[in-house]
Amino acid sequence: MHFDFALELLERGLEIGPLNLRGLQRKGICLQRLALAGAQGHSLERAREHYRSVLSTFDDDVETLALLGRVDKDAGAAAWRQPGATPDKMREEAAWESALLRGAIDSYSKGYRHDPRHYYSGINALTQGACGGDLLFTEACLKRGVQVHWLQPFAEPEFIERSVVRGGQAWRQRYLDARAGLTAPRRAGRSRPAAPRLSGWLCLRALQPVVAL
Repeated sequence: MHFDFALELLERGLEIGPLNLRGLQRKGICLQRLALAGAQGHSLERAREHYRSVLSTFDDDVETLALLGRVDKDAGAAAWRQPGATPDKMREEAAWESALLRGAIDSYSKGYRHDPRHYYSGINALTQGACGGDLLFTEACLKRGVQVHWLQPFAEPEFIERSVVRGGQAWRQRYLDARAGLTAPRRAGRSRPAAPRLSGWLCLRALQPVVAL
């Protein structure tokens, strides 16, 4: 999609109606997508500051909190997935990524507390448990009492070999410690040696049932 063109149109519209919340939210989405695509002059920090500015006017708006959480989640994943990073370098980046993920969880949970009907900011999480973003996100969730589900693409021994210890043996114990704290049993598909590895970490926040008022 042409997010640069969409951003240009949104900014023209916001010149006319600078307090149009939906326009401001869509501008943030464009800033985020352009940053993820590596567009010149764009960064996730710029998208984060945009949403914070929106929240300073529209205090505790649930949708904006959820969008801010998504930016922090993407920033956490980007911090981990540096091209050519060694396992040692990846562990060095883990502390910064963990802080970003905690920020994402806080934004999602704050929005969900304001309106439990808002599915996107719901605080149940579905992830795989792989080294890096998956495990760091799981650890951050467990520290906050958030329910976590692991859904893995193949049997656990194969998953550990292909998706956990590939980042270094230190991740094996973190995986076992996190698994012990899960509130729901892990689910795995059949072992398929040729199966491609799924996306590094998938967080679905549509699992919390809608609360009827």
